Amino acid sequence: MNFKFGDRILFFGDSITDCHRDRHRADCLGRGYALMASARLQQLYPDLQLEFINRGISGDRTSDLLRRLQTDCLDLEPDQVILFVGINDCTNYFYHQQLAVEEAVEEFKDNYRNILCPILDSGASLSLMEPFVLPYPSDRYQWRTFLNPMNQSIRQLAREYKLTYVPLDGHLNALGIAGDFNRYTQGDGVHPTPLGHLEIADQLLRYIR
Repeated sequence: MNFKFGDRILFFGDSITDCHRDRHRADCLGRGYALMASARLQQLYPDLQLEFINRGISGDRTSDLLRRLQTDCLDLEPDQVILFVGINDCTNYFYHQQLAVEEAVEEFKDNYRNILCPILDSGASLSLMEPFVLPYPSDRYQWRTFLNPMNQSIRQLAREYKLTYVPLDGHLNALGIAGDFNRYTQGDGVHPTPLGHLEIADQLLRYIR
């Protein structure tokens, strides 16, 4: 990802991106990785006058991002889009399981592709953030029935469209194995602690730079 003067950078995703942002303030970046990454990029590129927008909404799945793709992404005319979605597709499968896992993953992949293509057609650059889950509580191991093939489908799309891919699942699990999973998520294996958000921001910066 090459940054240019005045680039508008959009964070587009679910609750991990949302992170308690004030939706009445267009410039509010929330309290998580989007805020941390934007601060670091401004520090690294002070002369570029980069602009940052957060359009994460808690609970969103790929189908929700598709519904608001025009208003919350394309109409904002971003130069760079950071896409972070998938964990709610995973939890929806785990709790409802209306389809076989292969069908559910294929539906996810179709939705994800239908998000990617209009963004790329608009001329924006795109980076894909890998969904993750830590094994705390222990039933999160069962989520991997969907999470693993879901992430593989995102990797395939990243390769197909030659996009930046930010691996998070293995990175955060490795940190948890070496230390304590509770340091990185808030007891549900999904929502990051401040330290978890910092690790996500660091990984994002590592790959987009």
